[in-house]
Amino acid sequence: MVLISLLISVAFAAVPPRTEAMLVRLESLRVNPNDLAPFVADENSEVRARAALSLGRIRDGRAVDSLSMLLGDEDPAVRSAAIHALGQLPGTGRYLHKRLSVETNQSIRADIYRALGMVGDGWDIDTLVEVLQEPIDRHHTAEEVAAAANALGQMAVRGINAVGIERVVEILSQQSRRTDPAIRYAAAFALARIAPRRLTGGISETIIDAAKSEYDADIKALLIRASAKLDGVEEVLEQAQNHSSPTVRISAARAAVYSGWPGVVTLMSDPVPQVSLAAIEAVGQISTLARLELLGPIVKAGMDLKSPRHDGETVEPDLARAVVALKALKLPKFWWETDTERYSRVQTGLLPSLSMYMSEDRDTQIRAAATTNAVDPRNLFHLATTDPEGMVRMAAAQRILGDRVSLVRALSLLNSPDNMVKAAVADWLQDHPNKNSETVLLNLAGTSNDPILVHNAVLALKTLYEGQPARRRGSQGARVLLPALLGHEDPGVRSAGVELAKCLGAWPNFFEHSPSPVDAVALHEIQSAVVTTARGDIIVELYPEHAPLTVANFARLADSGFYDGLPFHRVISDFVAQGGDPRGDGWGGPGHTIPDEINALRYEAGTVGMALNGRDSGGSQWFMTLAPQPHLDDRYTVFGKIVSGLSVARTLLPGDRIENVSIERVMGPAGRAEVDQEFAESMLVQLQSDSDMESNSATKKKKSKKKSKKKSKTDKASKKALKQTPDGDEAEVEPNVDVEEEKASDEALPDEYVKAAEDPDLIEGEKVEVIDPNNDE
Repeated sequence: MVLISLLISVAFAAVPPRTEAMLVRLESLRVNPNDLAPFVADENSEVRARAALSLGRIRDGRAVDSLSMLLGDEDPAVRSAAIHALGQLPGTGRYLHKRLSVETNQSIRADIYRALGMVGDGWDIDTLVEVLQEPIDRHHTAEEVAAAANALGQMAVRGINAVGIERVVEILSQQSRRTDPAIRYAAAFALARIAPRRLTGGISETIIDAAKSEYDADIKALLIRASAKLDGVEEVLEQAQNHSSPTVRISAARAAVYSGWPGVVTLMSDPVPQVSLAAIEAVGQISTLARLELLGPIVKAGMDLKSPRHDGETVEPDLARAVVALKALKLPKFWWETDTERYSRVQTGLLPSLSMYMSEDRDTQIRAAATTNAVDPRNLFHLATTDPEGMVRMAAAQRILGDRVSLVRALSLLNSPDNMVKAAVADWLQDHPNKNSETVLLNLAGTSNDPILVHNAVLALKTLYEGQPARRRGSQGARVLLPALLGHEDPGVRSAGVELAKCLGAWPNFFEHSPSPVDAVALHEIQSAVVTTARGDIIVELYPEHAPLTVANFARLADSGFYDGLPFHRVISDFVAQGGDPRGDGWGGPGHTIPDEINALRYEAGTVGMALNGRDSGGSQWFMTLAPQPHLDDRYTVFGKIVSGLSVARTLLPGDRIENVSIERVMGPAGRAEVDQEFAESMLVQLQSDSDMESNSATKKKKSKKKSKKKSKTDKASKKALKQTPDGDEAEVEPNVDVEEEKASDEALPDEYVKAAEDPDLIEGEKVEVIDPNNDE
């Protein structure tokens, strides 16, 4: 897979700039796949591979014919790109199986298994399991076996329950005996995603033994997660709490939630803040522990601290712990305003009333955390509609929408002046469709200028209409909206409009949006980004060849200073650190969205990707993975990777600031050609200048010779004009006419022809005074 990814990277880099720009434009508009036919048939294999990538990004079933043709291409990079593209299109499993039966390239066979994990169904499980049972030999590589195990894990992520049957779990557990770490990791990932329980025949013991004996920290962490719901996991957790790797200790803390393991309390005081945060969160979910007594002092220790506001400041670990502990205290009746509950709170070190944590003089993170536990509906509505902090407004809105709220109460939040609160209501309506909300959603979709709000409202309309018979879907108002949605300048809105049009079975005439042309040459000059934080610098290599529009958008925002001072609002231990939200609550953006650019790159530790809230909804928010995250593969755009500073990223806490993002560029071919042209022109000017100087010098020599001849004649005449006196003195007589003419000739010469006095020769050993160039005197 590494080799094929490298081949694809080289191929994309070799695509002519104009062709690259055209393909980027077409895929961003999500055009009819047939419009890419000339590129699919291009004689250049690099162009064909790039066209396959575009077909996958368009995500239109009509692309299958072109992709199935590319599956038989003689170039392995083209076939690999076509396979990945088919993995983005549902219902393409039969094409992948057909290619699998004739494909001899083992790396490409591994690509097919991965693609089956993204689009296959329960009938494909047997194919993948058979690969796991094959020995590693010249017919089957470790890469193929690892890809098959990974595919089973991806099926579990997609909710295919058949992958969790005992036979599959047993075969996956047996992979822990393999010597190849890639196979063990992929199998552990699949088991962690399946999360088995109540196993028979010694399968549980196999998984638990593997979790105890595994030496690789990342694999061990996944096996701990896989064994979290099995009997006997306590022994694994006891061993893990003293492990040297924070990754393993974090995994143990999270696994403790399912078993109620009391040893998680010890991890609350772990010296690594990320471990203690995971443990505090786990304690809040274990009802058998004395949660009030354990969490109260943590809240007290950090409730008066403040988030960093200036460069060079970092979040205090006590503040981060207090925020997590306050959220974890979401317990039934605990925050009721009765004398008994107040007394209980004070006894554990907490303030008498929750509203005291929501005071505007406290840190925004503390206020938002307290709001997530609020129970007074009137106070919550007040906060959601009038609070000055967007983070608090959103916390209040989410609290209202998180309960079993009525439609009337949910729609009341539309009175908020905050468009993102309205967007949260539209997002809630996607999961709670109600025919009485149609008018409201049509109004939001038709009158709002905020792309996120329009995107969510249109998708809510789509889910509303899907629950109705096909002939009665939609109203005239929805059909009237379609032309504006399909021709909208924002990719996220266009994508939602396409989904609505498919649901309504209507495709009206509309004016297609024409985006600005892409400067592929300038784009490929972007090399890396330096993310400056108070904890250190993080250097990210950017991938314009894999995600051109995403890299261009990121670089443009960074160059404008958009990211300066924004927080890492979402930091989850051993998962991701996410930033780029001007609101700080996960709902903010730059006022526009960009299309997804899904590619074949994997989410390893340090991979940088775009955060999404639906298809084609990326904007300014991006994240860095703190550990491998295979479940994100082929779902979020990868556009870079940390090459220096991963250890810095792992020390970040929620609220730490992005001080600056600077983009580093190198000169591309066009830039070098321009510089060469300027150099050539300057050389021509210099040569012309030298030629002129030589011509002037020759003229000067001729004049000098003439002057010499005249001077010799004048000297002779002057000597004759002098008379010798008797005492030996010379007496001057009346000057000769020729001498006066020579004087006049010398005075007529310009200053630049007067020869400067020559410096005396430097005597060896003589001290020389060196002139200081910084001295103005």
